[in-house]
Amino acid sequence: MKGIIFDFDGLIFDTETPLYEAYQQLFKEYNAELPLEKFAQIVGTGLDEFHPYRYLEELIGQPVLDEDLDLKIEEYRMEVLGDADLRKGVRDYLDQAKQLELKIALASSSERSWIDRWLAHHKIDHYFSIIRTKDDVHKIKPDPELYEQAVKGLGLKKEDVLVFEDSLNGLTAARRAGLSCVIVPNPITSQLPFEDYQYRLTSMEDIGLVELIRNLNDNQHIQAQ
Repeated sequence: MKGIIFDFDGLIFDTETPLYEAYQQLFKEYNAELPLEKFAQIVGTGLDEFHPYRYLEELIGQPVLDEDLDLKIEEYRMEVLGDADLRKGVRDYLDQAKQLELKIALASSSERSWIDRWLAHHKIDHYFSIIRTKDDVHKIKPDPELYEQAVKGLGLKKEDVLVFEDSLNGLTAARRAGLSCVIVPNPITSQLPFEDYQYRLTSMEDIGLVELIRNLNDNQHIQAQ
């Protein structure tokens, strides 16, 4: 193993749970509900396949103004994210990767300005030698382009790179790119039908990075309890 690529939203920093909660609050204002299985369609990707506002319009039978709802969603979410920390074990994994002299990249379907904002906020931007976001590609996850570009940027062969993901769209993108993938679902994605991954963790506190890599090298497919 010579390099690792991290997703961001939901994996490094759980922005997805607060976002779903924000949508839930918004829908309640209209006496409606956004099921988790509906919201899960946009986790790790964009709004092309499913848009919550269009779904809300179907439920209430009238149009809504996207700009007004965007402001409410942002307000709800930022109340939570401003005081939130990174997911458990993330800093340790980044430190261990540096100690192992692994090249570290980030590949996200979000905009670069969003990524830069939170990497700087949590003071972890210096860990990543390569960052690829939706600003760099024609198609985001589950398309493999983000991961293909990240591997190219690292200057490594795909068999020497390990991906960490929390979403089904992210896992699909990694596998389509021919990469090994460890999934670390968050509360929103934990019930998704993950398949074809190399290892599953509940958090990065489950096992150290050195031991994880050793297990992967031994070709073990394990779900940590």
